[in-house]
Amino acid sequence: VMIQQEMKKHNLTVSDDEVVAEIKMIAGQKGQTMEDVEKEITTRFGMTMDDLKGQIRMQVEAKKLMEAVGKDIAVAQEDVKKFYDENPQHFNMPEQVRASHILCGKRGITEEEYPAELEKIEAAKARLDAGEAFEDVAKDVSTCPSSAKGGDLNFFGKGQMDPAFEKAAFETEVGQTTGIVKTSFGYHIIKVTDKNEGGVTSFEEAEEKITTFLTQQKQRTAWGEYQKTMRENATIEYSAKEQAARDAAKATAEAQRKARAAQPVTPPAPVPNPAPAEQE
Repeated sequence: VMIQQEMKKHNLTVSDDEVVAEIKMIAGQKGQTMEDVEKEITTRFGMTMDDLKGQIRMQVEAKKLMEAVGKDIAVAQEDVKKFYDENPQHFNMPEQVRASHILCGKRGITEEEYPAELEKIEAAKARLDAGEAFEDVAKDVSTCPSSAKGGDLNFFGKGQMDPAFEKAAFETEVGQTTGIVKTSFGYHIIKVTDKNEGGVTSFEEAEEKITTFLTQQKQRTAWGEYQKTMRENATIEYSAKEQAARDAAKATAEAQRKARAAQPVTPPAPVPNPAPAEQE
């Protein structure tokens, strides 16, 4: 109710199309169609699509009101520069490498299991040497979950991988593939696909992201203060039926309070003294 009252003050409205668009966006993020959404809310929550639209409408209203409250908020460039200067840890980028791998082994592998895994990795290397695509061999052979993505591990920095794996990856040029590498997980063949040399992100490169971050921070603060004021100044209106029920409950509570006050106070019964102990 408070949100809707404030929406009227700001001449804001939310159309049915906006509500549906928001539902479609949320569904798309989950890889669902509108039919999937309707089926899920019906089977899992016992809701109808109208129920969902009502909930989403409130979210869209709050979002639109929040945007209206924060639309004039700006961040001075000197504040952006100050944040950059006082938070160097956010702008010192470490060296990173992106690699794919084929693993024959597992976490907790024992020394007795290494020879069998060596035979497997040697067979995988023979397939690569014969011209098979790295991604295809990884999907077919690798025991790492990354096999589903052709062995891709994405970017990683130093200190994140097994030391032997890390050393081989960082020493290999982009586009090159290592020989067989033994680690605490078994045996790997590593293909380096990209590298970030690291270094310091300049203020010019970081300025836009910092400005966005600080603006959102100020908008959240402004919205919190606005909500507090909104609650303090809110006018709560009840229907005639709701007001009658509240008045009846209040009258009942008052009658019970008066009845308790009119009852005589009964003093507590005296506590008998304990019998004296018999003496020998």
